[in-house]
Amino acid sequence: MKNSIYNNFKSDIEEITAELCAAEKSPAVFLSKDFTALIERLEHIARDRQYNELPKKLLDTAHFRNLAHQTRRIYELFEVFLETSTYFDIVSGKIDFLKDQFIDRTFEFAKKESLEAGFTPESKVIFIGGGPFPETAIAYSKQNNCKITILDNNAEAVVLSTKIISELRLDKTISIRYSDAKEYDFSGYTHIVVAALARPKPPILRQICDTMRIDAVVVCRSVEGLRVFIYEPANDELLEHFNHQSKVYGDDKTIVHSLILKKYSDHSHS
Repeated sequence: MKNSIYNNFKSDIEEITAELCAAEKSPAVFLSKDFTALIERLEHIARDRQYNELPKKLLDTAHFRNLAHQTRRIYELFEVFLETSTYFDIVSGKIDFLKDQFIDRTFEFAKKESLEAGFTPESKVIFIGGGPFPETAIAYSKQNNCKITILDNNAEAVVLSTKIISELRLDKTISIRYSDAKEYDFSGYTHIVVAALARPKPPILRQICDTMRIDAVVVCRSVEGLRVFIYEPANDELLEHFNHQSKVYGDDKTIVHSLILKKYSDHSHS
C-alpha cells in the first residue's frame, strides 16, 4: 500500500513539475485554465492526506528537494502575478476588495494570528515580505487598529503596495519601506511577522533574533509535510534561537500555518 502511494506521488509530482517548468511564464499563460489547473493539482497534492503516510525521509532526498525548489520558484511567480493582478482589479473597480473570497480567507487567518500573537491597538507590527498587494497587513490594520510597517526588498512591490495603501486610505496606519530584512534593525517593534514568501529564511530569522526586543513576538509563516512543494519551510534549524509558543492553522484550503515565537531569554541559545 505504501509503495503504491509513493509511486502515485512520485509520478504526479514529477509530471506537474515538468509541465510547470515547460510552461511559458507570461500573464496570458498564468491566466489560462491549463496553468491554473496545474497549480490546483500541486495544491491538492500538498494537502492530500493520503500522502501523510509517506516517510519524512522522502523530503530529505536530493531528487525531491530539487523538485520542491522548482515548484516553489514557479508558485512564487504565480502568486506575485496574482497579487499584482488583484491590485489592478481593485484600483480599476473590477472587484470589491472587501467581498473577494480569497481576501476574506486571508482576513480570517490574519485574525487568528493576531489574536494568538496578542496584537493590540498599541502594537507596532512589521510585516516582512508584503508583496505588491499586502492583504495580510491590511487585515491586521483593520482588525486591530495598530501601526503596521511593511518591509520589502522588491522595488515594484513597494511602489504598488504604497499606491494601494493610499487608495484604501490606510496610509496613516500602514507605511511601506524598501529594505533588506537581512540587514534591518527590528528593535522598534512589538510584533515581527515573516511572510511565507519571505526568504532566505535563515539569515532573516538570525537578524530578527539579533536585533529584536526581548519581549517582542515573532509570527513566522511556515509549512509542513509535502506543502514544502509550495513554500519554503521554517525548519527546526532555523528556529533554534526562539522559544516556540504555539501554532496557528487556517481552514483546509490554507496552505501555511503560523509559528508564534519568542526569543530565548537565556543568551546561550543565541
